[in-house]
Amino acid sequence: MSAIFSPQDYAAAETIVEHIEYSLFSGRPFSLIRLGDGELTVLAQELVYSLDWIEKNLPWGGSNTYCGVRLPNLELRDRMIASITKADMVGVFADDDFTCRVFKALGIRPRSICYAFENVYLPMFKPFVELIRRFPPLLVGRPAEQFARFLYEKLGVVVPGTVSIDGYEEVDSCIEAMARIGHEWSLVSAGCNATVICTTMAEQWGKVAIDFGHAPDNAMSPDYPEYWLATD
Repeated sequence: MSAIFSPQDYAAAETIVEHIEYSLFSGRPFSLIRLGDGELTVLAQELVYSLDWIEKNLPWGGSNTYCGVRLPNLELRDRMIASITKADMVGVFADDDFTCRVFKALGIRPRSICYAFENVYLPMFKPFVELIRRFPPLLVGRPAEQFARFLYEKLGVVVPGTVSIDGYEEVDSCIEAMARIGHEWSLVSAGCNATVICTTMAEQWGKVAIDFGHAPDNAMSPDYPEYWLATD
């Protein structure tokens, strides 16, 4: 299948941080979401794969452990489609067949894109680390409390708060909890649900919201001693 994104379309870490920093200084909203395998599968429901195919072939579909949702869930699919049209930047893979099939089925194109794993690479980029120091973010997701302690130990950063979310059923209550906490931006690790959370916080609450994926898990893992807080 022919490519739908060109290499020059992908924003680098430097550009992403510039967008975040500008939005924080100017008080403007900004949302970054990303579409990994889990997100693409949710989007593919009845567009690329039938629900019957997903039920028979998707080992994680019956649990929210992998990416925060049980399938089928057409409501989340539709909310994610709306989120892609609203997001300021969308992380996507580089012309793999599944991504191309999903986007061609959707018939939509993001405003701007970056690589799907750019979010988890951000902690290796010093300007991003400095941004966390200057503007402590609200942390959202299962690892939020542990990551908050980690940031305090590593950087002396005291975050404005943490919000936990276990699955799609808690998306709206999660957004409500975030809105009650004073903050300028958030790092959201909530699987597929992050797409809805981030765009809603930007559109309805004027916040900067970043889909942070597995970055906290990688940062806190002893398997990646050089991963976090790059100094070069």
